[in-house]
Amino acid sequence: MVKYQIHPNEKEPAAYTNTIPKKRIQELKPKIKEIIVKKKRYLVEDYKIGQLAKELNTNTRYVAAAIKLGYGMNFPSFVNKCRVEASLKYLQKLKELNLNVQDIAGLVGFKHRQPFYAAFYKNFQITPRQYLQLYLRMTKEKKAKETEQ
Repeated sequence: MVKYQIHPNEKEPAAYTNTIPKKRIQELKPKIKEIIVKKKRYLVEDYKIGQLAKELNTNTRYVAAAIKLGYGMNFPSFVNKCRVEASLKYLQKLKELNLNVQDIAGLVGFKHRQPFYAAFYKNFQITPRQYLQLYLRMTKEKKAKETEQ
């Protein structure tokens, strides 16, 4: 008896993505990156696609399509990817900053630790704690090599 039937995600893009002009998607893509990444909107805990659409003077369907077709993911996944990438610099300075993982989750826009862990694992296939352990081990090994020379 098969307990789980897991199939690769073979979903086709939503029908509305085909109705949006490719030129419009190409125009929106860098603007989305500008707002989310460079203006650091990903740090806002409850940042919604409607807020982004308003900043871009367009509608949410266009924004959703531009993110899906331009970055290969949906809006929450895109924002969470930016958040966990930003968390790396904090994890690397965890001891210096006197923070814990919960604090870092809050600093990068997550309300709670669990969604942070889930997003981190989704993007890096390891947990934040595993990343920290790996980073500390690599840093220690690098220092040991430098002192040998």
